Amino acid sequence: MIVSGNDNKIGEIIEIDGLSMVGIAISVWIGINVYNLISRKELQKLDRKISDLEHMLKESRENAKKALVTAPKKLIELFFPYLMQRFDFC
Repeated sequence: MIVSGNDNKIGEIIEIDGLSMVGIAISVWIGINVYNLISRKELQKLDRKISDLEHMLKESRENAKKALVTAPKKLIELFFPYLMQRFDFC
């Protein structure tokens, strides 16, 4: 407690203001920690979503590559009987 001269009221006012400042500082610190915690959780959720989407994209690419390789074979298998009949190769 700071006392200016003989007047104790000034010292009490300064002490109360000091405690208020400490209380505000603690409240701000707690608020920042809560904000960081929420932000961290949100970032973790986004990171999981990105990982899931990357996995889905990888699978889609692999499936597309397989489809490009097998598509001509399947087209020939489907249309060969038609072509045989159409052009009387039988």
